[in-house]
Amino acid sequence: MNPDKIKFLCNYPGCTKHFKDNHHLKVHQRKHTGEKPFTCDYQGCKRRFSQKNNLKTHQRIHKGERPYECEVCHKTFRQSTNLNAHRKRIHEPFLLW
Repeated sequence: MNPDKIKFLCNYPGCTKHFKDNHHLKVHQRKHTGEKPFTCDYQGCKRRFSQKNNLKTHQRIHKGERPYECEVCHKTFRQSTNLNAHRKRIHEPFLLW
């Protein structure tokens, strides 16, 4: 990383991570502190997350959302990473590029 762009260093003992902005540093520091400020508010759940995006992904379980669809077999997924893994594992061995 360009030293001119390093402005925010993690001060946790033994950690050498650095970031270009304070937001990313604060999100990173939650790994050290265990802070999980985002709580699922669905009845009876109360799971907590360190990042808002992880909460949103989790809430798809409650909402039944599966927004990522395989264009070959039409199986649906909650996360794009799961769709990509499915494509590689199931369809890629059979596709001729």
